[in-house]
Amino acid sequence: MIAGHVYVPPADIDEFIADAQATYPVGAANPGNRLLSFAIHDAAAGAVTVLEK
Repeated sequence: MIAGHVYVPPADIDEFIADAQATYPVGAANPGNRLLSFAIHDAAAGAVTVLEK
């Protein structure tokens, strides 16, 4: 499992999450992919949690 945070400008966080979550079908099509997740961790800081398994 890979886990971490990416930081984006706080004003762009909603757009980033929407764009990142739009990649879910691409990840699901990869036979080695078991999980791909993007979630807001701290909107004020622009922190997004990323999980991949």
